[in-house]
Amino acid sequence: MFNDVEQNFIQAMMDLGLNLQLLGQNRSLAAGGLGEDEIREQIIQQALEASDIASIGLEVGHRISLDRLGVFGYALMNSVNVDAALKLLLQYQRALMPHVSLSLLPAGEDFALVCHAKHLSAKHERFTVESLFVIVRNCVESLFPHASEQQLYRFDYPEPSYGNRYRELLGDQVSFAEAQNAIIIPADMLQREIAQADPISEALYRQQCDELSKKLGRASQLSSRVQQILLRNRGQFLSAVEVATKLNMSESSLRRKLRLEGNSFQQLLDQIRLHLAQQYLKNTQLSIAEVGRLIGYDDVANFRKAFKRWSGELPSKWRQQS
Repeated sequence: MFNDVEQNFIQAMMDLGLNLQLLGQNRSLAAGGLGEDEIREQIIQQALEASDIASIGLEVGHRISLDRLGVFGYALMNSVNVDAALKLLLQYQRALMPHVSLSLLPAGEDFALVCHAKHLSAKHERFTVESLFVIVRNCVESLFPHASEQQLYRFDYPEPSYGNRYRELLGDQVSFAEAQNAIIIPADMLQREIAQADPISEALYRQQCDELSKKLGRASQLSSRVQQILLRNRGQFLSAVEVATKLNMSESSLRRKLRLEGNSFQQLLDQIRLHLAQQYLKNTQLSIAEVGRLIGYDDVANFRKAFKRWSGELPSKWRQQS
């Protein structure tokens, strides 16, 4: 799962009174993450069994808005239209929610975003469907106010005792005991343009999603978490102390754990800075000095030296060759 998405799930569940650290009794929780997929599923299952909030999935989803989805959220906001945003969701679904399968299928004249999670327990599956559908609704509402009212939300289980909460969060277009869990999207909505879309930003965020998705399959959890935090705060370039604080650990623990993974905080920071600098050089007409300032170098000479140390080329030469 993209780590800022995962972190928001963790925080939302803890806000609702679920002590995941206590339930998990797992070292990965000390680093602020839920660990590998199997461990994550076990811990969420334990949390759901311990919760006395029937509508826990809806409540978690309600707490996660578009601006809390990190790099993926920014990529969505900069997609050209709804169709492109949905394709982005389908492309990165495994990185976002590893235990869920999503598909976009024809549904008469409309389309259905179908959620499959039958390998999970009934309670875990319901939690997943509830939280995902409310998050999708939040995203649509952020991009197109009131457009979510055009969508239908179908659930393959009988209406639960808290059915009114579904209608409070999803609107009146909710039905139960359907053939599948699906969001029905009007066909004409797919071509609806996203007002704040920016092609350059979209390309940048999509590449970041590509790289992070690949790294999540091979890089360690903590290193990926650090990279996500640095990317999400790329205008500030947080210090090791600030990142450690966000991960609920000391700076010394952060550096020690990164060393065990064969990384250092500076290496990760330099990787992010190089990637962003290359994207700005390739996709914008910004001057070398302006690019340097965007990645934290007020002195253009220092930026040139750093860029050459990272890439072997001066930024002007790299731009000419890209």
